[in-house]
Amino acid sequence: MEKNKTLTLKIASEIMHYFMDHKIMQIQMSFDYSPAHFFIEVTGKSTTKPDDLDKITHALNDGRQPELEEYYFDLLGDDTSEPNYYLIGAMLDKAQVHYENQQLTIQVWRGTCENEEDR
Repeated sequence: MEKNKTLTLKIASEIMHYFMDHKIMQIQMSFDYSPAHFFIEVTGKSTTKPDDLDKITHALNDGRQPELEEYYFDLLGDDTSEPNYYLIGAMLDKAQVHYENQQLTIQVWRGTCENEEDR
């Protein structure tokens, strides 16, 4: 599989892992993918705000580090370790995390998506 597709799937999987670790089981996911960009949005209903929401928000917005992407790519999805959202953040251009009206939403971007200003 093309590396960009694999990266997108690994990042989506890690975000889903976050939701399920917080017992958020009613989940919707949206993808916008091309080899030049991707956008992933995951939403789910949670009666309580996750206590580590600030931590994941900071981690996902840590800043893209292209010089380390190859190394981080290999570490993503390693079943022997805890999820490391800083790895994901180092491969993203932008992330937004919202909790409002018992709805958790995580959006992540890499590259420039069409209609990005609408998101």
